Amino acid sequence: MRERLVRATERVIEQQGVRGATVQLVLDEAGISRRTFYRVFRNLEDALVALFDDRVGRFAASTHEVVSATSDPLLKVRNAIDTYLDLQVSGGRVIIELQTEAARPESALGPRKDALVETIIRLFDTNVSRITGVDVDPMVYRGLVSGVEGLVHHLEQRGSFTANDAERVRAVFLPIFLRTLGITGSADSKLPRRRD
Repeated sequence: MRERLVRATERVIEQQGVRGATVQLVLDEAGISRRTFYRVFRNLEDALVALFDDRVGRFAASTHEVVSATSDPLLKVRNAIDTYLDLQVSGGRVIIELQTEAARPESALGPRKDALVETIIRLFDTNVSRITGVDVDPMVYRGLVSGVEGLVHHLEQRGSFTANDAERVRAVFLPIFLRTLGITGSADSKLPRRRD
């Protein structure tokens, strides 16, 4: 029943957004009674947390898989960035809505997003120090993660995030990331040319 309600919440968010979602809409979408809903979740926010955890769990599993698939630390970092950008494309409106909600200070999703950012920072810290041999202040990674999120959110303001957007963010972000860490000389460290 929990999975059914999470999927119904996902469909409601896809159609109505977080601000337009209600318990009644989730009930209608799932085809269940209010009593059944409240046996599983205390409120709509609990259902949103479950949906966020589901999406983050899938992202974390995918990231772990692609990072574990290679021994090259630079490729590990690139694969992690690609996985994040792929999530933005495949997640559609749902992921945009969840990220927007997680950015609100009073949201229950905020601490979960913070935990995800900490995981990403540790991933970068571990793998980049193998490349550079330098232990960089983790605030550098926090700034870089915030930067890629900012680029994604800028492009998502149109209401979608496409594969072309992901490629553009990748082309812009990888050189910034690598140059910030003093890694130059690879094709990924070249700054992209202006697009008209």
